Amino acid sequence: MSKPNSITCPVCGQKIALIQGKTYNKYFPSLEHRDETVKQRETNQPYSESTISLSFFLCLNCDNYSIQATQCGKKTNFNDIWIQPRSNARLYPDYVPEYIQQDYKEAFLIVELSPRASAVLSRRCIQSIIRDFWHCKESNLSKAIQSISNKIDEQTLQVLNAIRQIGNAGAHPDKDTEVIVDISSEDATKLLKSIEFLIKECYINPHQKSELFNEVVGINNKLKKQSENKYNT
Repeated sequence: MSKPNSITCPVCGQKIALIQGKTYNKYFPSLEHRDETVKQRETNQPYSESTISLSFFLCLNCDNYSIQATQCGKKTNFNDIWIQPRSNARLYPDYVPEYIQQDYKEAFLIVELSPRASAVLSRRCIQSIIRDFWHCKESNLSKAIQSISNKIDEQTLQVLNAIRQIGNAGAHPDKDTEVIVDISSEDATKLLKSIEFLIKECYINPHQKSELFNEVVGINNKLKKQSENKYNT
């Protein structure tokens, strides 16, 4: 299996081309050695029991460093962890409501530690987005989703209900005991990726569209004014 030649920057979301020694380096420290790579090359022995890998990335787009730890030795037992930044949560501009960003960031922060709790926060995110973007005052999330069903496509309706039902397992365990509560970190991450799509469609795309279209109209107005001034001289 070939190694990837790029990753997505966890800070700005842009691609990082993996250039050894410039944008990327990987080391294998352990209790016994500063870098197990040297030992492995010289002796052809497996990594020590305590070995981990540390990957360092530099994004040339946002000029931020990212650091990721991964298990290697047979007595290291953890999923990949971002040391910097502390999670894969994206950074959003100020026009995305802060309380939505806060729940989203917290959900990403605990996605490995407690996927179920992360799913509950994803549920809160969609409830907040519905209230803010569609100005829905319905307190019951199921009814709130139903109230905007004529404003969204069928697939979006399905994913909103899916996130609601998965999150209900943690939010209302006494009411929804039939919902499966065993959710993996991978599953919880997919919920968060869906939240990112919603944020992009509800906030990012409309803002960028408005900015660009206003600029184009401004260009046209400027050219018209220049033309009028030319004929008036």
